[in-house]
Amino acid sequence: MEVVFSEAMEPESLPGGIALFEDEQEVLLVLAAPPPGPERADDPDQPYGVQARPAARILEPGPRLLVLVLRVALRDAQGNALPEEVRIEFRVTP
Repeated sequence: MEVVFSEAMEPESLPGGIALFEDEQEVLLVLAAPPPGPERADDPDQPYGVQARPAARILEPGPRLLVLVLRVALRDAQGNALPEEVRIEFRVTP
């Protein structure tokens, strides 16, 4: 899955800042993100995509509820923390 932020993020904050839960159990994720690039003076807010996949298996389609959590440990490239935790519930569809 891809998590897209509205601006570049501090790569070191990603592992503790992005979590996935299945049946209230945290799923170990492997994250891949580009290094933050130079800001453009005309538009500093550029989409920043982070690839996230479970380390041990793929997510199979089904009725179970998954929760993606973006924690306040996340920081943008300027060092600003996410102001509050964000929880996104979803299901995997075929």
